[in-house]
Amino acid sequence: MNHARLRFEVGTRGVHVDENALFEEVRAWVGATRMHNAELAMGATLKALGDALLHVDATMLARELPPSLAMMVRGAAHGSALSQGMFYSRVAGYENVPMTLAVEHAQGVCRALGALLPPSMVSRLRTALPFLAWLFVTSGRDVRPTRPEGLAARSRG
Repeated sequence: MNHARLRFEVGTRGVHVDENALFEEVRAWVGATRMHNAELAMGATLKALGDALLHVDATMLARELPPSLAMMVRGAAHGSALSQGMFYSRVAGYENVPMTLAVEHAQGVCRALGALLPPSMVSRLRTALPFLAWLFVTSGRDVRPTRPEGLAARSRG
């Protein structure tokens, strides 16, 4: 595991993932050139994750995030029994993008979370959301996808 990639900041709630590092990681994974697109993808995915997680798991995830992102997870309707398709559908609705783009964005956000969250939280997410487990990986953290320019251009919006 590459701890050099983990960046944390100390806040009033303890230690959590650095917001700028997380957004940069999301931008890299989704191919967004504008921060606004990364913010939309992050917000939509975190809200959908909050919907899918039980309250206890959502609370644990929120503790690892900066306050502005934690409130997206906390404000969700926890414990919804979501399938993979329903999860991506919620992301599409929250982000107001077509399903294909929502899938791409949600997967990028989940990979970024896997790269920056502590391994214990990654393990918790993998257990709680088995249909997304393959996205929450802690190994190969420095490996990002190479994307055809057409896909990257569409996600830049």
